[in-house]
Amino acid sequence: MLLKKGAGPDIRDSDGRTPLLLTAESDLPAELVMRLATDPRVQINSRDNQSLTPLSWAYDSHSRRICIPLLKGGGRVWR
Repeated sequence: MLLKKGAGPDIRDSDGRTPLLLTAESDLPAELVMRLATDPRVQINSRDNQSLTPLSWAYDSHSRRICIPLLKGGGRVWR
């Protein structure tokens, strides 16, 4: 919803996490992750302040349903 209103898709919080990083570590639907992962404005391999990517977060959270859309979108654990 915020993206539709013009919010930047790579805005960061104080921990350096983007909306994609936050959804990758959450229990949100995989469809939302896929929508963010395929948005051309989103940097799919952006890193947070701990140098973790969205795929790193999803993998560490043992969330296969999130890892798959990230991999399909070009996500990597390391750059």
